[in-house]
Parts: sequence; structure tokens; C-alpha cells
Amino acid sequence: MFCDIMVIRFGSGLYGTGIDYEDDPPAHIQSDGKPIETVHCPILEFRVVNTNGDVSGNEIIDAQIQCISWTSSETVSLGSTREFVRLDSKRRNSLRFSFRKQKDFPCSISQCTIELLNPTHPFFQHIWTAQHVLNASSPLLTNDMKHMIEQHGGRWPRKCNDHRIIRENLCFDEIVVTMNGVYNLSGTQVYGGKTYKPKDVIVGYEFVQAITKGDDGNIVIEADSLHDVAPQKGDDPGEPLGMIKLNVDVEVDG
Repeated sequence: MFCDIMVIRFGSGLYGTGIDYEDDPPAHIQSDGKPIETVHCPILEFRVVNTNGDVSGNEIIDAQIQCISWTSSETVSLGSTREFVRLDSKRRNSLRFSFRKQKDFPCSISQCTIELLNPTHPFFQHIWTAQHVLNASSPLLTNDMKHMIEQHGGRWPRKCNDHRIIRENLCFDEIVVTMNGVYNLSGTQVYGGKTYKPKDVIVGYEFVQAITKGDDGNIVIEADSLHDVAPQKGDDPGEPLGMIKLNVDVEVDG
């Protein structure tokens, strides 16, 4: 089961992501010798739960997650006449040339692979939080932001360390996530998938703990908490949830 939302953690909210983010990166030195303050790049997260993982033998072996993004480019204006060939409907063996004016010609939709920090799991039993860094090579950011990151030595400009700027620089129509693996005991193939749109992403939040220990000491998966989030830790506030139209009701702690 996939969670219904994705979160983006940024700035001071990155501490505790499991990545070595104990300190802010040093200032980037420009060619003129002037420093520019930077922070670590934001991280997009989503998670999936093995709903049968509490039963021995239902662990998923060699699990893999693949992510792609679909992005439609802007419509371009063409002022010149375009020539194309069309099969004549009455005389199917003949071709005729047509000429027409076409001012609004939509560009094609691009598909890009989203690189995850942890795309594989050798023994998936409980909850798996997948992470993607929004850096200069991320297909989820605008070209302007990726160029700015490159100019800042691969780091996020501190002046852009704001949920509004992060939201404005997200650039995708859909994120498609798939997972596959093999059940440990039966050897049965496992497949799953989920599609996310920009409105399914919230900036400046983190997922709440969804694993507890039962009275017998065994790990218990709180599947009902899979979609629950809390404001990210640190001094960088997230976006007000009232401004976001989510597809699901999200429980917010804190």
C-alpha cells in the first residue's frame, strides 16, 4: 500500500532524514570571490507499507521501486505555414500535400526517470520511505531553479529556502511509482503502483511514526497512520494546508 501523499522536507527540516545533514553546507564562493549562503537541497519523500509483513513469510525479497515523471512542455507559437502529408481518404493509394496555418502547436510530453536514494530493499517487511533529492539533475524542478543550483555549486540557495519558492519551482504533471518483488515464503510476484499529481505533494512536512511495539515485543504496523504527517522539525515552516487542495484527508499532528 502506497501513501496517498508525498512530502518535501527542506532547510532545517532535513535533520533526521537519515542522511548526513548535521550541518549547513559552507557558503559557495563565486568567481569574484564573494560568498553566497546555501543550504542542502530539499528532499521529496513517500512511503509504502507491506500490509502483510507482520506475518512470517510475507516479507518481500529484492523489492524495487521505480519512479518516472510526466511533464508537458509549454505550447509554442508558430507563425509560418507548416507542410505535412496526408493519405487521401477517397483514394487510399494516393497522397496529397496540404498546407495550413497553425499558430498553437503543443510540444510533446516528456518522460524522465526519478533517481531515488534508496530504490531497492533486500528484505522489505514493514514500512519503506523512499527519498529523492531535488537537485540540479532532478526532473521535478524548473530549468531556472536547476540552473540556479548549478550556479551555487550544486546546493540550494538560502534565499530560496522557503516553501513558496519550492512550490513555485515544482515542474511536473504526474509522478508514477511502481514497486515489485517476491514474497519470501510462496515465491509469488508482488506488484503495486501509484500516481501522484502536484496537489498530492505538501511542502514542509514529515511523516509521523507508523510503527510501534506490541505488548509481546513484536513490531506492529499502524497502517492507519501511513498518510499522517506533522510539520517538519526546525525553524523553517511549511505551507498552510488550507492553501492546498489534496485528494485525501490528511491527519496533521502538532
